[in-house]
Order: sequence, then structure tokens, then C-alpha cells
Amino acid sequence: MIKLVIFDMLGVVFPNMRGGSYLNINELYLKIKTPKISFDDFFSKYQKLIIGDINISQFWENVSDGDIKVIETEHLNNYKIYPNIQFILQKLKEYYNVISITNHPTSWIQYVINRNNLNGYFDKIYVSEDVKLKKPQEKLYNLALKEFGVKPIEAVIIDDQIKNLMCASELGMKTILFGSNGTEGFVPAKSITSFENLVDIVNDL
Repeated sequence: MIKLVIFDMLGVVFPNMRGGSYLNINELYLKIKTPKISFDDFFSKYQKLIIGDINISQFWENVSDGDIKVIETEHLNNYKIYPNIQFILQKLKEYYNVISITNHPTSWIQYVINRNNLNGYFDKIYVSEDVKLKKPQEKLYNLALKEFGVKPIEAVIIDDQIKNLMCASELGMKTILFGSNGTEGFVPAKSITSFENLVDIVNDL
């Protein structure tokens, strides 16, 4: 019996940002008109940011002489939320604990949560920068399972990235692939392209 539903943020709650952090950060980099560092260095700094090795100020340090705040805000405003996700989350919360695990900078998650009126719809959001762990590390999944007192078989994760689902599956969690990405030989419990009937789908796992 499922007790815990885990949502990814990028590519699921915000489906237009699918493709993982590489494409997302490339889009951000392309908005910088006069970058002072290469994309490889920029992406390397981002990887340090999302596990808390550096903070957001250090991430942006020496990247550009332009208005970083404008660039950052413009990028975050492009996060388009799944239609009616609040209703879907509320329905799920009638039966399960609902959380999110996301590889993201903390300030970015706070911004998009506030901007899209998602406060209160998750029982907890595990942000990689805060916990200094990122998907698909087993330790991060185990942290969430332990804090909510559930066994792996009692949890389901919804993600658009196969690598994140594979790790969860190896722990014994149920998996739902969201989107039209290929399965790369991995067979999730369910593959979906919308959240229609999601409560029924989770009930049947």
C-alpha cells in the first residue's frame, strides 16, 4: 500500500523544463549577454551550488557584468507549472503524504513555489542545496523514507529522468515515468504523459 508520493520538480511539476539540469542551465547561460566564463565552467559552478558547496552569490560571482538578478528572474519566470497541479496535489494529500525531491538551488525553489502558489501543497520539499545530497543518491531517498516512516515499497516516485527512477526502483520503491522520454531499457511501474487519473493510478500500485 502506497503511503508516500514523491514528485520531481523540474520536468514534472514544471514540465516545460524537462531534460534535466544540463538543458535548463544551458538556457540560463544563453540569457547572459556577455558571459565572462565558459558554459562548462558555469555548469560546473551550478553542480557545486546544488549540493551546497557554494551559495547563490558565489555561483554568480564573476559570471557577468550584466544585471544578474534580471537574468535570474527572467529565467525562473519561464518555469510553467502543470495546469491544475494544486488540485491534483490536494486530492493526493487526502490519501498520502506528498513530498518533492529536487536538484535545485534553494532560492530558486522558494521563488517558483511562491510565484506559483504552491505553498502548503507538499508535506516537505527536499532541496538538494539544503540537504547537500542530490538525486539519484540512495542516501537522499533513504532520508525521505526514514523521516516519513515508510518502507521503500510504500513509496512511489514520479520523475522524468530514468536515472532517478532506476535508483529508486533498486531500493524497492514504485516508479512512474512522466513524459515521453525513452525508458533506456528500464521498465517503470507506470509511464504517463499527464496527471489525469493520477490518484487512481497510485491507488492501483
